[in-house]
Amino acid sequence: MEKSSKTLLLTGEQAYNSVKEYSKGFNVDVLKLPVSVAAFMTPGMVIKALKDKPNYSKAILPGLVNFDVSVLEKHFKTRFFKGPLYASCLPEILGEDVRLSKTKPYEGSSVGDAMKRIKNLPSGKTLFKIGGCKVTQNRPLIIAEIVDAPLLDSKQLLEKTEYYLDSGADMIDVGCIAGKDSSSKLPGIFSTLKKTGATLSIDSLNPKEIKAGVDAGAELVLSLDSSNLEMVDIPKETAVVVLPTDVSKGRIPCYSERTQALENNIQQARELGYTNILGDTVLDSMPNLLSSLTVYRDFREKNPEIPLFMGAGNVTELADVDSVGINAFLASIAVEIGFSCLLTTEQSSKTRKSVYELSQGLRMAMLAKHQNRPMKDLGIDLFVAKAKHDGEVISTDAKKAGKKTDANHAGKKTKFTPDPAGSFRISVEHGRKRITVIHSSGKAYYSDNAFDLITEVLPLISRIEHAAYMGKELYKAEMCLNSGKGYVQD
Repeated sequence: MEKSSKTLLLTGEQAYNSVKEYSKGFNVDVLKLPVSVAAFMTPGMVIKALKDKPNYSKAILPGLVNFDVSVLEKHFKTRFFKGPLYASCLPEILGEDVRLSKTKPYEGSSVGDAMKRIKNLPSGKTLFKIGGCKVTQNRPLIIAEIVDAPLLDSKQLLEKTEYYLDSGADMIDVGCIAGKDSSSKLPGIFSTLKKTGATLSIDSLNPKEIKAGVDAGAELVLSLDSSNLEMVDIPKETAVVVLPTDVSKGRIPCYSERTQALENNIQQARELGYTNILGDTVLDSMPNLLSSLTVYRDFREKNPEIPLFMGAGNVTELADVDSVGINAFLASIAVEIGFSCLLTTEQSSKTRKSVYELSQGLRMAMLAKHQNRPMKDLGIDLFVAKAKHDGEVISTDAKKAGKKTDANHAGKKTKFTPDPAGSFRISVEHGRKRITVIHSSGKAYYSDNAFDLITEVLPLISRIEHAAYMGKELYKAEMCLNSGKGYVQD
């Protein structure tokens, strides 16, 4: 039988159209087997379907099939492989020289490949610009708030700004102090922050602070509502976030009234001359999270032309839960509904790294949406405490291990003996992304890598127990640095 130079893709009835779509433009044939879901394919079914077909150079079965596809090779002069779990991944394996398995599905691309694909995702129509940032409904922008900025000195302001920008923030928000007029301090704050080149916003409802912030360089205002719309005196081309509230009356509309209240305030803002408006129906913390998200969705459906703004920090800061999962969830919601801007803070220890978590979550959500697949096997992830796969389990059998085991030693405590060469203090500086080690002699060492540090301090250690202790503590410190967790030396 003749041999085809094409690659054969086998699929089931449900995925057939998707496979045809994602393999378009490649040198392939697509064969639909009489089975609804690919996972139900059997070797016999494939053999029968290919009986009168030409021999292909390569045949790729869906990653969902639950058998070793090499069993098919004794029946045909064709190499068989397992492909991806999702049809949207087909361009990855058809357009590049990717190594495939006969027993395991293709699980996705590398981090570098994923980042390249994210960079090339369509950005969508630009609705307007805030400084150098494009406001669209395809790529949500991340705004990182410096909470209570007037209480910080220049060094602290710059450190926070650089940290947020490195973590993935698109804009830096200068947060004012509720109930206190800090307008006189804002020119100095903005003068300092403008040195970083960041796009800046002012976070206040006080008309005096808003004007001072805009005059000093703020290109976005958070926020306007019924209480200050007529009082704020700023250029009308300034981008503004409009709320459905009336803070002067201490009133936040109930969920059924929020869409209408926001529409009314946006209409008033337009009548006053504002042209670059974002709407925020207000994100509530749990247990009212779903209710407030439903309002955002309803507002989006009713007003598709108005870009949406969400305060993600309202949820992360008000829940005693690790922030990483919450931020991934909010990122996926933001992409699904079509938000343009997300505001977050890292005010408390439990929300440290929230800017990075949102940024990475948005990358995953955007890529998943574009490829019409779950946020899984994308090449990037947000694992912190857990992992995708378990590590290898080493045998505890003494004969297999090749050495004696001491089952009675576990749990015994060794008596502490100070090292005559001196001791160390270890701390983690999350803002500077480094571990600090200070020897009792006064020598100091800095790195983000535990192995580098233990290599440097080993000459100052005279006891093997001390070396083991330092290795354990420095590894723990590195894990805390990478996860955002607070570190306490044992």
